[in-house]
Amino acid sequence: MRRIRSTATLLCLTALTAAPRAAASPLAVARLLSANPPSIRSFQTPEDREFREKFQQAMKIGARDEMKKLIDRHTDQAVVWIIETAEAIGNAPNDVLFDRMAALREAWKAAEETDFPEKMERYFSMLKPTIRRDRIRMRGEYQRMLDEYWANNEKKDGSTYARLSTELTSIAEAFESIGDYYFASQAWVLVGHCNDEALRGQDDADLDLACAGFLKCLQARDKIGLRDMIYVTVKPRVDQLTKLGFGPNAKKLGPDAGKPKGPTGEVLPTLESKLSFELIDDIHAFTRPSYFLDELYPTWNAISLGKKGSKAPVPRVEEAPEIHRVGSAELVLDADRDGSAEGKADVPIPLRGRLEPVTFEIGEGPARRKVAFLAITGAEKESYQKIEMYLAPQDAQLSIYITPAGSVVGNLGSTPIRIIDEDLNGIYGNPATSWGNVGISKDHYQPDMDSMIIGKGKRAVPFSEYTKIGDLWYQLVVKDGGTSIEAKPVSLKTGKVSLAAKGLKPNFLILKGSKKYENSYFDLVGSKEVEVPVGRYSIYYGMVSKGKKKQLMKAAIIGDEHTKTFEVEEGAKVEIPIGAPYGFDFEARVDEDSVLVVGKSVCVIGRSGERYERVWNAVPRPSVSLRKPGSKRGSKPEPMPAILDQQMIYDTGDWAVAWFPGDLELPNRYGAEAEVQLTEKKNKLFGKIESAWK
Repeated sequence: MRRIRSTATLLCLTALTAAPRAAASPLAVARLLSANPPSIRSFQTPEDREFREKFQQAMKIGARDEMKKLIDRHTDQAVVWIIETAEAIGNAPNDVLFDRMAALREAWKAAEETDFPEKMERYFSMLKPTIRRDRIRMRGEYQRMLDEYWANNEKKDGSTYARLSTELTSIAEAFESIGDYYFASQAWVLVGHCNDEALRGQDDADLDLACAGFLKCLQARDKIGLRDMIYVTVKPRVDQLTKLGFGPNAKKLGPDAGKPKGPTGEVLPTLESKLSFELIDDIHAFTRPSYFLDELYPTWNAISLGKKGSKAPVPRVEEAPEIHRVGSAELVLDADRDGSAEGKADVPIPLRGRLEPVTFEIGEGPARRKVAFLAITGAEKESYQKIEMYLAPQDAQLSIYITPAGSVVGNLGSTPIRIIDEDLNGIYGNPATSWGNVGISKDHYQPDMDSMIIGKGKRAVPFSEYTKIGDLWYQLVVKDGGTSIEAKPVSLKTGKVSLAAKGLKPNFLILKGSKKYENSYFDLVGSKEVEVPVGRYSIYYGMVSKGKKKQLMKAAIIGDEHTKTFEVEEGAKVEIPIGAPYGFDFEARVDEDSVLVVGKSVCVIGRSGERYERVWNAVPRPSVSLRKPGSKRGSKPEPMPAILDQQMIYDTGDWAVAWFPGDLELPNRYGAEAEVQLTEKKNKLFGKIESAWK
């Protein structure tokens, strides 16, 4: 059986700037490290032999232009021969070696315009015997590390690269201590590769160490006048990483270096504020980046109880009190946590078919704080994905649907700030979380994050560790669960991002940072351009919608490993494309006799690979075609089944089936390599949706 997925893998490759020679990939450059003198590499490559034969022929007839061209075309082979010749002169000088070095020196000067050959000859001629012996030992150690590096490139084990990085740093420093900047630079470039994304991947890379290793490689090569393929390819990577904010800080200007300054040069102070609770009893009071703020309560999170006498805690909130069902339509919050619903401090929860605020306290001492949500019970006749369902309380079970309503307010300097507990976990301003809510495809999760309002506006943005207040950037730290906040001024390099949406315009679209900024989030809706710190960003969370009130259609936007990521460099402007043309991600199980398209795997995707999950009131109803690989036309499209009534939900015991098309199995006339395509001519929310053939 063969499994296929229709999502195209979107790779974010490092773009190297143009150089005098054609730039090579990081792995290709690393292979040049094998170009070591024979005492380390005990053989000559065919390229070595070809270069040496042609150069010696040109020497015999005094063809200076030809020797220059040979150096220019075979720089890496020339480097090997220059070092070999210089070392041989240092060990046992003779006229043949002197004549060869003179020719190499002249041709190199004409081609490369540096004095690399002279520096190599001088170095080896002045080596003391004790240092010469130490150097032989050190080169043996370097070769061992190089061999292990190549072996690990097959496995790409992160812990091995990390260990090699440490060992190579030590050997590079040892080479520098004896003045061997060539082998020092060879070791430093390996340190860079052991930490860069080409070998370690985005999540495991240490770009600070990578940039430092590459930079020291360049510095060592500059000292000996060597600007070969490694140099011209590594330099753009150093420039790129530096623009992204990685690498060593070369300027040491004292304890106040880099700290934001006021108009008279004073260091700006850290801002602090106590925060006080404020209930938000109207879901439309502010525009907030949330999927759960509309009249569609069946899409909200729910608290489920059984018959009279049952109880359940408020979900997600640590130390949350329990809710007791004390009557068929009567609930009580056990606010004093005595295990019963009869205490004086307990809070009745009215069940009147409308939103009711519920407030309680958690935490101890300075972390004592209020938490709140709005609650509503279901109706006897309710539309659930256009299927009529009975959602009102019953004797055997009762569900209340909840949406966040708690916020804390204060002032940072003269700027008001409000933080809203959108993920309803009782902590104001915590890092985002993700949940496997009903209606989301397997192995994917819907983000949930707190929001904040800075100033007196009505539009909330995601709570972000690094955020801009007025003209200054701050690092925000919320203390004791949200009873106080600290804002530390910071100096950041920034660029700008803007949204380029085709088809549906999102209600909000949030980018998530990485590394240092992994807890920083920026909404692209609401401003033409959004300033962000330099670094890599991914599409994290958003929503699209159409219609109003009960007729509203909506879908959550999330990213995954197939979704495109974006590099923002200092001063740059980056567009984030999303939306049409829309396609499908899906899982198809193909064997010789049949093809099964799994309904719960079907998901709409946009042009950056973003996923449109939890589609409400516009569930995709695609048709499936098969074809022989390479054929221009497929079979007649067959519609995937739809869930049309509540009985189908009850039969399966799975509410999720209403959020997806049903499975479809088709006879396979095209063999195990059959290709599959999903299409929907006119989805009510997205319009035309068409997957690639897979």
